[in-house]
Amino acid sequence: MAATAILRQLFVQIGLTQAVADTIVDDHNINSTATLTKIKPDTVSKLVRTLRHPGGGGDGHAIPFQVQQDITDVSWLLKHRVRTSRDPAIPTIGLPVLTDKLEIYRDHEEQWTEPSSLDIKITRNDWNKMFRTIEESLTNFKGVHGCPLSYTICVATAIPADPDPSTDYASIENKIIARAPIVNAQGDFVATFRTDNTTLWKLLSALFKDTVDWTDIKHCARTKDGRTAFLDLKSARLGAQYTNNVSAEIERRWLALSYAGPKRNWKFDNYARNHKECFLLLAELDDYQEPDERTRVRKLIDQIVTRELDTAINMIIASPTMGTSFDKSVAHIKGFIGNREDTLVLGKRSRDGRHTASVDTRHRPPNKWHAMPKDERNAIMEERKRKKRKLENGTKKDKTTPKDSGAGKKTDKKNGGTTFKELKRRIAELESKESARTPGSNDNNDQTGGNASGNAANGNRTNPALNRGQPGDNN
Repeated sequence: MAATAILRQLFVQIGLTQAVADTIVDDHNINSTATLTKIKPDTVSKLVRTLRHPGGGGDGHAIPFQVQQDITDVSWLLKHRVRTSRDPAIPTIGLPVLTDKLEIYRDHEEQWTEPSSLDIKITRNDWNKMFRTIEESLTNFKGVHGCPLSYTICVATAIPADPDPSTDYASIENKIIARAPIVNAQGDFVATFRTDNTTLWKLLSALFKDTVDWTDIKHCARTKDGRTAFLDLKSARLGAQYTNNVSAEIERRWLALSYAGPKRNWKFDNYARNHKECFLLLAELDDYQEPDERTRVRKLIDQIVTRELDTAINMIIASPTMGTSFDKSVAHIKGFIGNREDTLVLGKRSRDGRHTASVDTRHRPPNKWHAMPKDERNAIMEERKRKKRKLENGTKKDKTTPKDSGAGKKTDKKNGGTTFKELKRRIAELESKESARTPGSNDNNDQTGGNASGNAANGNRTNPALNRGQPGDNN
């Protein structure tokens, strides 16, 4: 009687008259919470149509359309509370019946199309990843009450103790998986789980039937116990030492990472991504205490061996927020590197000794290249062309000669580029100075026996070597 009184009160609360509420409970036998939970949307439509037009010449009842929708919402909400192991307390149901979040999930659930089989490729080199793939794929299959089938392979069968607020779960689906009933108070499997467990066995047997792994699960074929088959196969493949062996290998890879500056195939993005991948692999291992954020940041900066990032590292150490956030530390270092790459390189000197800015012609990623101003891109392309021309000419020095720089004159490279005419002039000056310091002598004392007219023609040049080939020379 108490249950029927609560249902009558509920129907009146959502907008029906007392006479209609009595008709639903007494004439249509919707007199318990379990019955109302099993009503589907098309059944509610038939019920409302019958109440409006009872047939046999009887008078119908006026049923607003919103009341029909509210009955459907109440039925779905009660089912949802049952499958999350909550007491379907009808007196606490108010209007509107569903929150926006539940309404969105209900619409998604009604439009769901279930796949026909587990479309998974078996990879035996990483069984831990393989089992996680199976768990994720099982969420695409729904059980009796719409629960994702992945709830059937949860290691723990007990429901999380109250208080267990919805805010502790990332989504409604995760909440259903964690709180779906597996056993009752006596420890026996509930009826809904038994049905879903058989469905799980059909999916697993189809996946492993013709493989070498069938040996480890075929003992469950007679009972069609999918849960036992999955847990036994997982225990056989992973083993007691699996976590220790895999974690040791991942930690070894983690410690081997280092960053000494950008290389052709090793940028800071690669370094940070490998750090994150190692952490995620460790986090996926069962019974492994994953590193906290502070440890991740410490590993990140300790394995950077270039002094160019010392400023960025010191800022991370001094910051209370970046020091406890791996993602923020990575973003800070990436921003620091980006600012360095975008600056001009001060390398060349002008003729007056002052520094002049040259264009940084290093390669840039497409996103940074297109984000640069057009004039800077043009300057970089021109500088690249100029360097290419220098390399093609066989030297890195610019061979372009100004018109007024003496082009076409013969030069002596060994004498610092002095012209031949200038060299003759300097020799004549040296000879003149040497002759001025030497005393004069008559022509009769000339050892070469040359005539006087020959010597007079040459002034004071009395050295026989300078008179070689003169007219009248006896030699």
